[in-house]
Amino acid sequence: MKQLDEKATLKPTFQRWTPEEDELLAKAIRELGLGNWSEISEIYFSPSDSIERPSEQQEKSTVTTRRRRSPRSCQIRWDFLHPDSSSPAYRTGPWSPEETELFQELVNPSPSPEAPNDWDEISRAIGTRSAIQCHSQFKTVMHSGTKGKWTVEEVNRLLEARELYGGDWQKVAKHVRTRAPGQVRQKWNQFSEEVLRRLQERRLRECKVDKTK
Repeated sequence: MKQLDEKATLKPTFQRWTPEEDELLAKAIRELGLGNWSEISEIYFSPSDSIERPSEQQEKSTVTTRRRRSPRSCQIRWDFLHPDSSSPAYRTGPWSPEETELFQELVNPSPSPEAPNDWDEISRAIGTRSAIQCHSQFKTVMHSGTKGKWTVEEVNRLLEARELYGGDWQKVAKHVRTRAPGQVRQKWNQFSEEVLRRLQERRLRECKVDKTK
């Protein structure tokens, strides 16, 4: 009889969702992606005293709650709140050229406290990638190359690559070798028509000199 009483006390009971939980659920979906209900349940709705949440700013914040929400409960609640939601599940794996191009148009390649990148807004604009994925893509694609002033050799390789591959910045960066796709795109956009003409003329002169040696 005692064992039955103990089991009865462990049986979960229905508890209404609070506005704070709804807000937390929305935050979880923005960061982990629509459809990742197991991760959302485990990370954001664990029955532990305090839950450490991931954040693209690497800031730590906790939610003090012991309320457990199962993956199915999270999904049902989201469907209830957004019955007409057409938001696609976030994609995983390599970014498509279309996603990459849109991403590079949306981000600030040189963010500052006055002009930071709002990853939630960028995620919503792209539609297929979460805020965390966008932040990770920024660090990988925009800031993975050499820092500092461009060398003459790098600029020449950029001009060559642009002639060969046009606006395919992944291939252009691979040709330059020392700069990330976001860096080569930013550098190219900084060139005026006059500067490009002079650079092209200089590169042609250097090529002619090399052939005569």
